[in-house]
Amino acid sequence: MSACGGRHSNASQNRAPALWAACSLAFGHSLASVPAAAQELNAPARARSADSTLVPSTVASVIASDTDSDTDSAVAPWNGSILLCGGSTLPKPILDTFFRLGHGTAGKLVIIPTASPRSDLGDFCFWTDYWKDYPWQSIDVVHASNRDQWLADPPLVDQWVERLRGADAVWIAGGDQSRLSERYLGTPIASELVRLLERGGVLGGTSAGAAICSQRMISGGAVHPEFKTGFGLLPGVIIDQHFLAKNRQERLHRAVTDHQTLYGLGLDESTALWIHGTKARVIGSGKVHWYCGERGAAADPTQATSSEPEKNFAADEEWSDGMEIPLAALKLFPR
Repeated sequence: MSACGGRHSNASQNRAPALWAACSLAFGHSLASVPAAAQELNAPARARSADSTLVPSTVASVIASDTDSDTDSAVAPWNGSILLCGGSTLPKPILDTFFRLGHGTAGKLVIIPTASPRSDLGDFCFWTDYWKDYPWQSIDVVHASNRDQWLADPPLVDQWVERLRGADAVWIAGGDQSRLSERYLGTPIASELVRLLERGGVLGGTSAGAAICSQRMISGGAVHPEFKTGFGLLPGVIIDQHFLAKNRQERLHRAVTDHQTLYGLGLDESTALWIHGTKARVIGSGKVHWYCGERGAAADPTQATSSEPEKNFAADEEWSDGMEIPLAALKLFPR
C-alpha cells in the first residue's frame, strides 16, 4: 500500500493458508458475543417518533401471509452487522456508526477499493484518507488488480486473507459492482467476509459496496435491469443505490417483479441501512425504499411506462432516519 502520510499498519508477514473453496453461506444462528454498540439496535429506543417502530401496512400483510414464519426467519444469521449505504456524501452519523461498530480506536479496518477503476493504479490514499478523521488502530487495503492473481501470486493472496482475518471492520468502496463480482466471487476474500460477520465484525459498503451484498445483483441497465451474481450476504433482496437521485424506481420495480421470490431495497444517497440482530435502522438524510413487486406476473413493459413513475413504480414502503424495521419484514434471508 502506498504511503499516504497517515497512520496505517503494515500487513502481517505471517502467511495464512490460502482458502480455495467457494464462499460458503451456511451461517450459524447464534447471537452471542455481540458488540455493545451493535446491541443498541435491539434495545428499546429512548427517543423516537410515536409511529417509528410500527410495521407499515404492506409489510405487515406480507408477514401475516407467511404461514411458515418462525423465530429464526427474523434473526440475522451472524453475530455482526452490515451497513448498506446509498452512495454520494455520507453524513457523519453514518461514519460514526461504522467506526463504533468496528470497535473504535481498538478496531482494525480493511478497505476494499476494487469497484473503482482508479484502484488499479495502485495508489490507495484516496480511500485511506477517507477515514483519516477516525483513529482506527490500523488501516489496511485488499485489492486484486485482476482475477489471475488468485493463481499467479499465492503469497499475496495469503497476505490478503491474513489482513481480513484480523479485521474488525471491512469497508467496500463505491464504483462498479461488476468489478467486485468478477474479481472476488468464489474466492477466499468472499469467504472471509462471511467469517467477519460470523465473529461479530461490521461490513460496510457504499454504492457498489452495497449492491454486491445481493445474490441476484443489478449490474446495469437504466430501465430494464441487467444482472450478475453478487456475494449473497443478503440473499432475499435485490439492492439498488443512488436511488431517487438516479431515478431507479422503475429499474428496481422490474427487477423484483421478474424475480418472484425476491424483494427490493432502494437506498437513497447519503443514507444507510444498519442491519443486525432482529432489526434494521435507517440513518441519514434520505430514505430506504422497499419493493414487493407485482407478485404472480412477470413485468410487462407494455403495461407500464417510465412516464408515470410515481403511479407505476412507487415503493411499497419507505423509511426515513431513525426508523426501525423488523428483519422479518425486510425478507433478507429466505428460508
